[in-house]
Amino acid sequence: APALAVYRGHLYCVHRGTGDDTSLWWTRWDGSAWSPDQKLPGHQTSQAPALAAYKDRLFCVHRGASDHVLWWTAFDGSAWSDAERLPGHRTDERPALVSYRDRNATRDQLLCFHRG
Repeated sequence: APALAVYRGHLYCVHRGTGDDTSLWWTRWDGSAWSPDQKLPGHQTSQAPALAAYKDRLFCVHRGASDHVLWWTAFDGSAWSDAERLPGHRTDERPALVSYRDRNATRDQLLCFHRG
C-alpha cells in the first residue's frame, strides 16, 4: 500500500516498487498532475512505508528489504536524506507514522508505531 501525506501544500506518495522491486519510489500531486515516479536512492523495503510531515520536513519510515530493522529518511523540499536506522526498533509488519500534538502539550511529536 502506498503512504500519503500533505507537505507544503502538495500531496506526496511513497510506495514500494512493483513485483520484485524492493526500492522505494516517490511522487507528488501538484493539484493537477502527478510528477513522474522518482527512486529514493539507497532505500529498500519488504513492506509498505509510512509517511508524515513534521517540523517542515517530510519523514518516511520503512522496514528493511532483508531484515526487520526500521529505517528512516526525511525530505526537506529538495532532496531526501540518506537512510538511517531507527535505533532499537524492529518490526514484523509495516510501520505507521503520525505527527501529533496533544491539546495539553507544548510541542508537536512525531510518533512511530510498529509491531515488534
